[in-house]
Amino acid sequence: SDALLPFDHSKADIILRSSDNVDFRVFELFLSLASSGSFFETMFELPQPASQNDTKAGLPLISVSEDNQTLDTSLRFCYPSTLADDPCLDEVDAAVSVLNAARKYQVDRIERKVGQSLYNPKILATDSLRRFAIARHSRLEDETMLAAKYTLHEPLIPPHFSGVELITASDLLSLLQYHQKCSIATEVLGKYLFWINTIGPRRARHG
Repeated sequence: SDALLPFDHSKADIILRSSDNVDFRVFELFLSLASSGSFFETMFELPQPASQNDTKAGLPLISVSEDNQTLDTSLRFCYPSTLADDPCLDEVDAAVSVLNAARKYQVDRIERKVGQSLYNPKILATDSLRRFAIARHSRLEDETMLAAKYTLHEPLIPPHFSGVELITASDLLSLLQYHQKCSIATEVLGKYLFWINTIGPRRARHG
């Protein structure tokens, strides 16, 4: 089957076929510019297929290992915003699949955009544990630390949460130790702020 807009353009110069046999007509230039490495350029510089089974409508056809949902999301991040809006990533599996594809195809922009999508304060305030798991699994260091800070609003021993299978027992232990250290630091700080309770009344009497 064929992908939907904007991956059905008649002027596209190459076709990517997903693992579940959905064909995406794309522009080589957009993908080459989006990739920080040479992955796409190397792919496109391969010899032209000699078999008609590797072409469609006269265009080179390249099969990839990603399913059509992952490919659709990844390609939208590669396309200019005037042609494709950035997709919303609410599902854990979808986010992880897209991040894995970003690394495979060396598209740093996807990692940055996924980070912006998954780790804005409004989402972190209500879904910090799951976001921590995704970031830790995907080796996103800044996002991991940011999500860890937001998990301080969660119980020290969290209940089961979607995405917990993405992290190891060591990861979860590190998070619990982080909670404990922050708790101790807060208690110590509180002991040195006793003067706040004494200076206020004195000012009031002198006033």
